[in-house]
Amino acid sequence: MHPGAIVVAPWFTDRPEQVAAPEVPAEVAGLDVPRPWVFKPGYLLDAIDSFTSPTIALHLHADVAKPVLLTATPDELADPAAFRHLVMPINTDA
Repeated sequence: MHPGAIVVAPWFTDRPEQVAAPEVPAEVAGLDVPRPWVFKPGYLLDAIDSFTSPTIALHLHADVAKPVLLTATPDELADPAAFRHLVMPINTDA
């Protein structure tokens, strides 16, 4: 993920240069440098599929090892009744 776009691609620790994926335009706020968040594919897909809205807001922490909160819109973060999904990234430093 970097300012202005996200890339969803498989993560290969031994051959990252062999992965190419298109960038998807996205509104990214509060991120100045590219950062990788790595998830188990099934968990991320389950989280995304749990929403019925055409957009999803990811509320990321500066620490890529912290859980990521998903909401249908950024405004729903303040709404205690809004549907939310939490997904835990994989620690790639281990």
